[in-house]
Amino acid sequence: MVDGDQRYVARLADQIAQARGWPRDWLNDGVRTYLSPQVDGMSEHHVLLRAYPSEQAPGLRVFVPTPEYLLAMKLMAIRIDPAAGTSDLDDMLQLLDVVGLTTPEDTLAFAAAFYPDARVSGRVRLGIQALWHLKDTQIQDSPYGTPRYLGRSRPTP
Repeated sequence: MVDGDQRYVARLADQIAQARGWPRDWLNDGVRTYLSPQVDGMSEHHVLLRAYPSEQAPGLRVFVPTPEYLLAMKLMAIRIDPAAGTSDLDDMLQLLDVVGLTTPEDTLAFAAAFYPDARVSGRVRLGIQALWHLKDTQIQDSPYGTPRYLGRSRPTP
């Protein structure tokens, strides 16, 4: 998301792509589809990751979503089928633990808090049920260890 001259940022991104041999669309705003109308501005559900050159000087500010907002966006996209080529399944399973959700019903209410009921479609509802089925049938201990996001980890049982 760019707060300012989108064309300027697009030109810079294109120059970086050419210099590094990256795809031209490496930096895009495809996430806009999943932005919540309930999140007003950057301060509520975003954390400053880094400022370039510094927080005191004008420049680039890189924000990341909070674990809650990231999970809500991933729930709206509900990409949980690895066979489809893109999957957020591992991320969502980890984020469920980090956020502390414990039931499909809690997860649905959580998603609805970020998005109007009209956006929480039948596809998302079914996806949340499938997500919890996968969570309940998979081994709970990941080979990657305790999930961490922005210094947070899953609650200790």
